Amino acid sequence: MAIRDDLRGPAGSLEGGVISSLADVAGASAIGFSVGMVATEHLAISFLAPGREGPVRAIGTPLRIGRSAGVAEVRVIDTGKDDRLMAVALVTVRILEKRT
Repeated sequence: MAIRDDLRGPAGSLEGGVISSLADVAGASAIGFSVGMVATEHLAISFLAPGREGPVRAIGTPLRIGRSAGVAEVRVIDTGKDDRLMAVALVTVRILEKRT
């Protein structure tokens, strides 16, 4: 995702809510692609560095997929700033509908 001016906070870096949304989508997608329809139950995020350059990439990796829930780890990086790690998150999703 490109860092546009309307997504920046007063300090000039990418807003935390935008980063959280990226982490949510990446984590839910990482599990959803494997099992089907999911809904986020919990998101825990740690902000490590500001995003200033962009583009920003969120990479979700499933850690565990059970019968009714799954957990993914997400790493958010600023690819324009030497792949600086901006945030890490754990996303827990409820599995609503499994693919057959």
